[in-house]
Amino acid sequence: MSIDNQTGSAGIHAIPSVPKVFLVGCAAGVAVFFGLLLLGAGGDLWFDEVWSLAGAVQAPDYPSIAKRAHDNNHLLNTVWMRFCQNQNDLRAFRMLSVACGILSFCLSGWLAYRKAGIPCAVVTLLLVGTSYPLVLYFSEARGYAGAIFCGLAAYWIFTGLREHFVWWKVAAFGLVSAAGLGFHSTFLFPLAALGLASVVCSLRKIPFGPSTILQVVVSFLLPALAVLVWYFGYWKNIVIGGGPIFTTFQVLTEFVCFAFGLPMGAFWGVIGLAVIVVICGLLFYVGRGTALEGYFWFLLAVLLVPTLILILEKPEFLYFRYFLILIPFLYLGLALLVARFVASKRNFWVFVLVATFCLMLVAHFSRIQRLIVHHRGNYQEALARVWAESPDGQITITSDNDERSGILIAFYSPPPQQSKHIAYVRTDAQGAEPADWFVLHTQDVQEPAPNIFQAPNGSTYFLVAEYPFEGVSGWRWALLSRQK
Repeated sequence: MSIDNQTGSAGIHAIPSVPKVFLVGCAAGVAVFFGLLLLGAGGDLWFDEVWSLAGAVQAPDYPSIAKRAHDNNHLLNTVWMRFCQNQNDLRAFRMLSVACGILSFCLSGWLAYRKAGIPCAVVTLLLVGTSYPLVLYFSEARGYAGAIFCGLAAYWIFTGLREHFVWWKVAAFGLVSAAGLGFHSTFLFPLAALGLASVVCSLRKIPFGPSTILQVVVSFLLPALAVLVWYFGYWKNIVIGGGPIFTTFQVLTEFVCFAFGLPMGAFWGVIGLAVIVVICGLLFYVGRGTALEGYFWFLLAVLLVPTLILILEKPEFLYFRYFLILIPFLYLGLALLVARFVASKRNFWVFVLVATFCLMLVAHFSRIQRLIVHHRGNYQEALARVWAESPDGQITITSDNDERSGILIAFYSPPPQQSKHIAYVRTDAQGAEPADWFVLHTQDVQEPAPNIFQAPNGSTYFLVAEYPFEGVSGWRWALLSRQK
C-alpha cells in the first residue's frame, strides 16, 4: 500500500493526460517565478553569506570544507560558493539556491497534480510561488533551498518506491537523502516522517510478513548510512556560531506568521498554529480508511515529527528558518483540502479559502516587494559614500559590532589605492585618534537611527545616511561621521 492517497481505480498513480492549457500555464508560472527569484537574488550578500564564502575560499581544497564543523557551513552550498569564488556577479553565489527553488516549485506542483488533479496543483503553485519565506531563501546563498528540494524529491521517490520496489529507486532515495543532509540538517524532518510513515504503511499491509519488513529495512539502509556518516563526520563536532536566543513559542509563532502571511505577533501566531492543527486534523479525518497513509503523512511531517524532534533535541538556538522545509508540505496539505471542497461542491468553504488566499498573496507580496527594493542590505552603497566623502589618506571606520560589521566592511571596501584606503578599527583598539566613521547595525526595520551618537570612547558622531534592508536576512546600517 502506498503512502500516497489511493482511491481505487482513480488513485493518484492513474494519471490522465495533462491538458495543454494547464501545461502552458505551468510553463508561464515557472518563467514568472524564475524572474521573481532573480530579482530576489539581486543586491549585496549579507553577513551569513559572506561568512560562508570566506569559509569556502579559505579551505585549501574541497574535502576540507567538510572539516569546518560550523553551523554556518551548509556543506553543499559552501562547495558551490567555492566553485564560484572568482565570479564578479554576486548573484552567481545564489544560483544553486535559485535552481533548487525552481525545481521545488515544479515538483510541488507535480506532486499536487498527482494527488488531486488540476485544482490542487494550481493552488499549490500559487502558494509556493508567492510565499515570502520561500522566495527569500530560494534566492539566498544558504542550504535551505537545497534541503527543501531534497525533502520534496525524497517524498516523491519514496512514494514511488512503495508502489514498485526497484533497486534504482532505492539508490535514488539514498542519494537524495545524503544530498539533503549535505544541504542542511533540517532535512531530518521529512526523512524521519518518511520513516515513521513507512512503518505505519507496513503494519497496515495485508498480508504482513518478513518481506514487508525487509523492504522497509532495505529502503532506509542508504539513508541511515548517510545519517551516520553525516553525524559522526560532521554534526557531532558542530560549533554553534551564536546569535539571539528565542523561546520555542516565539520561533513557532514567527514561523506560522511568515508561512501564512500573517502580521507579526503572539496573537496572530497562536491563530496560525491553530490553523495548522485544524489542517492536519482535517487531512487525517478525510483520509481515514483506505487513504489513511496518504493524509497521515501530513500529520507526521508538519506536526508530530517536528514536535518530537524539538522535545528530544531541545536546541539552545532556534530560528523560524529551521522549519522552512515544512512549508511546501503545509501548502500541499492546504491545497488538498481546497481540491476536496471543490470536488464536493462546498461553495461557501471554497469562497472562504479563496478569500483567505487572496489576503495571503497581498501580505506576501508586500514583503517580497521590500526584498526586491532593499535586498539584504546596501553595504557597498554605504562604503562608496564613505570613500567619496573622505579625503586622501587612510580612512578609518568602526562599528557597534566588530564581527558582523567588520567582516562586511572588509569584504565590501573599495580596493585600496596609493592615495586612499579604508581601514577598519576595532572598538578595543582605538587610540587617541577616534575613527572617522561609525556604523550602527540593527535588524529593526522601524526604529530610526539617532541623529547624534555618543560612541563608547566618548567621540560624537552625526548621522549621514541610513541604508535599509528587507527585514529578515541582512542588517539596516546607519552611517555616521565624526565631528572634527
